[in-house]
Amino acid sequence: MQVDIQKRNHSNYATVIGNGKSRLQFDLHQIHAVTVTYGCNALYRDFIPDYLISMDVAMVHEILNNNVHHQTKFYTQYDQKAQHRKNIGEPIYWAVQDKWIGDSGTGALRLACMNGHTKIFMIGFDYT
Repeated sequence: MQVDIQKRNHSNYATVIGNGKSRLQFDLHQIHAVTVTYGCNALYRDFIPDYLISMDVAMVHEILNNNVHHQTKFYTQYDQKAQHRKNIGEPIYWAVQDKWIGDSGTGALRLACMNGHTKIFMIGFDYT
């Protein structure tokens, strides 16, 4: 059962989901039912989060070419091709107003904080 994002947005809880294999042990749909979800890069291939963040140019183009940005609120850093699509009305949002180069995980965490979440869970970040 999916809870309306507006109701979940009033919660302090958010989950930022990376692409590491450790995320496979979680039922992302259950997490999605109780927290606002922020996903990174290719997560969309398995699960569509409330917000999708990608800073990698090749991944951004894949997301746009597959029209994933119409299924979720998509954030990226400035890219000329993305800007062109935004100019013609495509739903694309900038992670920051200036050219900020960072990774998607950091961008997702930053966005969750900017959206007012104070309790943020992170899964699927398998850095060694």
